[in-house]
Amino acid sequence: MNTGQGFIRAVCLAGAIAGLLLPTGSATAGAAAGADVAITPGTGPSPEMAVARRLLQQELGRSIGDMDMAVAGLEINTDTSPELLVFPLADTACAGDGCRPRVLSLSDGAYVDLFAGLSWPERVTPDQFFVSPSYHGAYYDLVVGGRSLVHNGSAYVDATAIEPTRLDKAAFLETCSQSDTTRGQLESYGRDPAADGPELCECLAEGFQSRQHSQQKLDLYRRYLANDATNEELYGPNSPMQDVSDIGLEVQESCMGMKGWKDPIMPSTTLDYPPGYGARDFDGLIDACTAQPWVTSSRHLGTPQRALNFCGCLTSGVLKAGYGQSGFDRLASFYRDEISEADFEPDLSSLLDEHDKVSESCIDSIRWTTQ
Repeated sequence: MNTGQGFIRAVCLAGAIAGLLLPTGSATAGAAAGADVAITPGTGPSPEMAVARRLLQQELGRSIGDMDMAVAGLEINTDTSPELLVFPLADTACAGDGCRPRVLSLSDGAYVDLFAGLSWPERVTPDQFFVSPSYHGAYYDLVVGGRSLVHNGSAYVDATAIEPTRLDKAAFLETCSQSDTTRGQLESYGRDPAADGPELCECLAEGFQSRQHSQQKLDLYRRYLANDATNEELYGPNSPMQDVSDIGLEVQESCMGMKGWKDPIMPSTTLDYPPGYGARDFDGLIDACTAQPWVTSSRHLGTPQRALNFCGCLTSGVLKAGYGQSGFDRLASFYRDEISEADFEPDLSSLLDEHDKVSESCIDSIRWTTQ
């Protein structure tokens, strides 16, 4: 593979298409607005399983089979690189701290476990994982094994571990219920401001409390809703008013979802993989991709686990495009520098174009948060 082909061509053209690592497993179809969505991780071969297996083998230092754990890839935050939900099913996939679930999220150079600080006295099964329509910050709230979990800015914690602030809500509730901004927000979702305004305003106030915001921020948001702010307060650098308007929008969207006033945003689930996809061998392409010097030395990827994320995303995209085992084998040979572009003719002539498109999407989905 030379610098005019394949991966390097994709790196140079890294575009704006958001590429998602499509998950194995499934979500409850037709979930009602305001209802928790059940996520059912799957077993057996899949691109997500191949990535999760490598991550756990690195952590635990032993071989793990595809039937030793259940895996789903799902989007539970607002970035473009889905998380991996992992449930151990066999002792080989369990760590020293027990057979606990993991939510593995790519954070800059490496995957981190968003459940790392949680203890699980009882074993949790894959059918006990739900995504709620409400969220804290950029992350959906979860219900796992009957426990309500919220993201505190760095990891998931028990909702009961967050002590809400106690705020004086009276002035806010009065202003909120009379606000043109509140009225417009409700009408945009087909709601009746007179009937639903007080309920939304109460939810907003409770949301500020449950997120541990101060009285000063609630009062500032009241002024925002009353249109009582100068241009400097609204648009000036480091504007506190802009900060609380962003907080208010987050809480409002969470309230709308919780109450079923807007359609649920479903986490990404496998809906587009072809039937029988589990019969394919995904390891050959992922191994070849993660060993390719142009991948491992890429400035954009930079670390082995970012490269693994890219290679899993690439494999998933090729699978979604409907290519069979011969396509995976041909790309694996290409990444091992065993063949050239000419070897894709004539039966797989479209595969390289699809590969480049998927690569661009995957490159764009892997972002550094500290740059």
